[in-house]
Amino acid sequence: MKLFTKIKQNIKEFKEADRFVKEELVTEEEKKDDKIARITLLFLGVVLLVLFGVVIVSINMPIKKIYKTYSNLDNPEEIIKDNNSNSDNPYINGNNNNQTFKSYKIGDVVTLKDNSKWYVIDNSNGDEAYISLLSPNNINDGTINYMNAEEYLENTYKNKLVSSLKIDKNSITIRLISLNDLSILTGIKEEELDVNSQIQNNKTPKFVYETINLTNHTDEENKPVLICPNNGNAILCTGNPPLNPWIIKPVIELSKDYIK
Repeated sequence: MKLFTKIKQNIKEFKEADRFVKEELVTEEEKKDDKIARITLLFLGVVLLVLFGVVIVSINMPIKKIYKTYSNLDNPEEIIKDNNSNSDNPYINGNNNNQTFKSYKIGDVVTLKDNSKWYVIDNSNGDEAYISLLSPNNINDGTINYMNAEEYLENTYKNKLVSSLKIDKNSITIRLISLNDLSILTGIKEEELDVNSQIQNNKTPKFVYETINLTNHTDEENKPVLICPNNGNAILCTGNPPLNPWIIKPVIELSKDYIK
C-alpha cells in the first residue's frame, strides 16, 4: 500500500516537473519571439523615420526657395541671381514692379548697342522694361510698296537688325508707324486722325513729319495713308498705287537692355 502511494506520489511529481519544463520552454520561446518582434519594429521605425525625413526635405527645399524668392522683392537683383532667367517667378526678368529701369520721354535720342540712333516715341517709366523707338532714317531700296512694306520690315530689315544687335528674333517687334503712335506723339485723339487732318501742333516732335512716311493705315478706298509735310505743316494724305518710291521709317519695340 505504501509502495503504491509512493509510486503515485512520484508520478505526480514527474507530471509537475514535466509541466514546469514545458512552461519554461514556452516562456523562452515567447521571449525569443518577443525579442525578434521588438528588433523588427525598431528596424521598421528607423526605416520609416528615414523616409519621413527624405519627404520633409524634398518638400521643404522648394518651399524655402519660393519663400526666399517672394520674400525678397525689395532686392530683385538677388532674386534674379538666385533663380536665373529660366525661373517661372513672375517677378523675374523685368516683371517685378519694384525693379527699376532708366526712364525715357518722347523725343529722347537713344543709341542702341549696334551704335544706331533712334527716337523715343512713347514715354517709358522706370518700371517698364521695354521701349518704343522710331528710326530717324528713311528706308527706300526701290523695292518697297505699300502692299509689301510690313513684310519687308519683318523679313528683310528685321533680320539685319537681329544680326547687328545680336538679339533673339522673338525679342524684338518691328512695324510701320501707326495712328496710335501719332495720337501719342501729337495728343490728338486717334478717332480724329483721318485723311487730310493736320497732325502737326506745338507738341509734335519735328522728326515725325520732317519727311513723307508711310503709316500702317489705309483709307476707305484702301489707299495707303502717309504722313505728308506740306508748306511747313504736316497732314495725313493718301498715295495712289503704284506711286513709288515708298519711304518708310520703322518702329521697333525691344528691351532697354539693348540701349547703350
